[in-house]
Amino acid sequence: MTPLIRKANKSAEAAHKGQKRDSGEPYITHPRRVRNILAKHGLPEYVQIAGLLHDCLEDTHLSEEVIGEKYGEDVLLLVKGMTKGKTNYYLQLLAYAEEDNNIIFLKMADRIDNLRTVWSWDTARQMKYLEETFYLYDKLFKAFLDTVPDKDLYFRRTYEDMITELIEGIKILGEKLSNK
Repeated sequence: MTPLIRKANKSAEAAHKGQKRDSGEPYITHPRRVRNILAKHGLPEYVQIAGLLHDCLEDTHLSEEVIGEKYGEDVLLLVKGMTKGKTNYYLQLLAYAEEDNNIIFLKMADRIDNLRTVWSWDTARQMKYLEETFYLYDKLFKAFLDTVPDKDLYFRRTYEDMITELIEGIKILGEKLSNK
């Protein structure tokens, strides 16, 4: 872990202090797992930092100014792209992907972790999340891949590895819900 990632980890931990996930675990566990997924797939430092900070604008006191000053405009762009705005969120993600396609990996890592940790949610919420994730996969992730040149092998390989994890999460949740 680089010094800047450590710094972002401390910022995220302080920002999410006292917050809990529905499971009761400290909220910081989610951004840390998202960052770990991104690191496992070899994504750059700034994308991993954005993974740690991806919920901060929406859920904490950290401002765009602070994130931009401490971690740079590349990180801020991804964090802003992950923050649900007033417009269609899926169109927002595509717009941010035009500036930095790593937002697709960040969104996939967020979904992968959430699919692994939805067990404390009620069935209706799990089903809604599963449907949203399938929509993201079917409409956004697959469509975005069509825009990537065949020669961009790194992107395609990373995409395929992460999509495999995402599909596994969809299958596990889908099987659980079908057994209820």
